[in-house]
Amino acid sequence: MAARNFSPGDRNILHVLIRDAVGSSSPRGNRYANVSGPELETNLGTGNRLEFEGSQQEFTQSNSGFSLHRLQNFFCISHEDGFSAWLKNT
Repeated sequence: MAARNFSPGDRNILHVLIRDAVGSSSPRGNRYANVSGPELETNLGTGNRLEFEGSQQEFTQSNSGFSLHRLQNFFCISHEDGFSAWLKNT
């Protein structure tokens, strides 16, 4: 139990690019979260996020079998300066 109560730290970014992949097609098959695991709220960290590169449209053109309603808040476009723009309703 103690192992699940460590803090992931603060302001970490996991930036993901997925191309030509096939998901499980199950709404419950995959889990997407900015932080997952710590049982204590004090161990959640701050400013951590998961980013999927590109727009939802680009993702669906390149991949199949993913439950997109669970991914919609994680799409972004990276800029050359290292910053990301979050996409809303793409």
